[in-house]
Amino acid sequence: EARAERDRRFENRLADDPEGKCYLGGVPRSTYMPYPFQILQNERDVIVVYQFAAGFRRIFVDGKDEAPLDSWMGWSNARWDGDTFVVEVSGFNGQTWLDRAGNFASENARVTERFTPLGPNHLQYEATIEDPTVYSRPWTISMPVYRIVDANYRMLEFKCEPFAEEKIYGHLRKPSPESTEGASR
Repeated sequence: EARAERDRRFENRLADDPEGKCYLGGVPRSTYMPYPFQILQNERDVIVVYQFAAGFRRIFVDGKDEAPLDSWMGWSNARWDGDTFVVEVSGFNGQTWLDRAGNFASENARVTERFTPLGPNHLQYEATIEDPTVYSRPWTISMPVYRIVDANYRMLEFKCEPFAEEKIYGHLRKPSPESTEGASR
């Protein structure tokens, strides 16, 4: 059922993908989208500000609270495991897509993120998705995250235009078999 739903989403991705509608990317998608993000830290919390859709999330360090309501970015509680920052995320709204291929997670998903320093300018990012409603077993993505070291860099506001890719590139798409039926006589 989940595979069929993923395939349906893929077929309708230009109209249905939340990214195309300028909705928040969710976790972990916001972290691996091709837009910068900034990590801010104080004594109690970590804030991650994402350029896409002016997204942000508050990560409660040593927090144990449950989500007061479900949301695109979920509810994040974290702890330190040595030099690795481990974030447990739950409380999703079930509308998040994990990628443009239509992979998704339900409101029952739990994501465990691990941010491990590899040097002064990059981290190893890992996210394990557990969602027994959709997946038969947990699975993990992993990638390096690089700091922008340009001293003059400023993260700008990203003015998202819904369905911009379709507006700009839609004419380059191959027509679907359904749209060409009856066209030739």
